Amino acid sequence: MASRRTLNAGNLETLGAKALADLLMAVSRGDAVIQRRLRLALAAAEGTDGVAREVRKRLVSIARSTTFVDSAKRKALIADLQAQREAISGPIAAADPDLALELMVRFLELANGVMDRCGDTTGTVMHVFSQAVAELGTMATAARVEPGTLAEQVADLLLANGYGQFDALIPSLAAALGEEGLRSLERECRDRGAHDGHEVLLQIAECRGDVDGYVAQFDAEQLTWPMTAADVANHLLVAGRAEQALAVLDQAAPGARAWHSPEWDNTRIDVLEALGRGAEAQQL
Repeated sequence: MASRRTLNAGNLETLGAKALADLLMAVSRGDAVIQRRLRLALAAAEGTDGVAREVRKRLVSIARSTTFVDSAKRKALIADLQAQREAISGPIAAADPDLALELMVRFLELANGVMDRCGDTTGTVMHVFSQAVAELGTMATAARVEPGTLAEQVADLLLANGYGQFDALIPSLAAALGEEGLRSLERECRDRGAHDGHEVLLQIAECRGDVDGYVAQFDAEQLTWPMTAADVANHLLVAGRAEQALAVLDQAAPGARAWHSPEWDNTRIDVLEALGRGAEAQQL
């Protein structure tokens, strides 16, 4: 049985509201991060509008900041970002999905500026934005946003994908975009030249289940590269097109090259097995 002095929620509840309030005031003195979290909690008690105002105000402040964040300050920055993200994905999303979607897009728009002035050697700051990308899909599905409007927002973010923070954005939002939104996003990305447009179009093709569209993103020379051929062949194999997958692999056969690709070997084995050519697979 845990001691009554063990720090847990149950034991702290026994102290009563007055004692806890006094403790929080003492602990938060001089700690801006804790103070902001307490203000968010107080705002949440007033309702969605109150907490949304607090989040908006803080996002504007973060966007304006130019101070470099070294390793000593990184923990406080992460706690601050997490507090804003959790407020958006928690009480705001539960009460107003449309508002939550708007605020989370604004939160994600901070990414480049934050990463520009932050030494993120551990990847922990990037992880906060990756969490937000994952949560955006759920919010967009719950919100009443038009697929075309959502596609424009996604394209805007992809144009600012300076640190790869939005690499998982399209898969996260595929369900909310639907076929109409994915078509709009494809047009937006082609017209506006999204960062790493090739990868963007590959992701759109994958989300649409468009194997031919995926294959079409590679030219004849690229399909002679063993690793690229292995990737394309894998997609064809999953689609039940093993014969075509083998033909793609054949075009990129290592031949007289002094090196070979393990990915090419492994994919070829899978394709041969799918074609019932087990002896050849075993030999390879």
